[in-house]
Amino acid sequence: MKLKEAQQIVSTIANWQLILQGVVSKDEAKLSVDLKKYTLEELIKANKLVMSNNSRKMKLQEYWRSKGCETKGISQQLTLADRLIAGVYTALNFPPNNEVNVLVDDIGVGCVKMNYD
Repeated sequence: MKLKEAQQIVSTIANWQLILQGVVSKDEAKLSVDLKKYTLEELIKANKLVMSNNSRKMKLQEYWRSKGCETKGISQQLTLADRLIAGVYTALNFPPNNEVNVLVDDIGVGCVKMNYD
């Protein structure tokens, strides 16, 4: 996977998180890739690739500063917790079936099977 694709994946996951929380609508969000075509492992690897790129940029900046060069700073992309990636993956690939989301302090922590017998 190339860095550009990884960055688009991470950005799309972050946007889906906002959609699932009700912060923005699906129409308002920028969804640049279809996350359903990726496995959970691929989504996590994309995030790790973005993390690695951020780290590389920091090390390069520190190197040039240690040589006495002025640097203008760097831009880094948002990276996500693995549990957030897994949550978005689950929400997109396994829609609830007679289940409700469980919220603890406004944080979604899972689904509970509801029996209506």
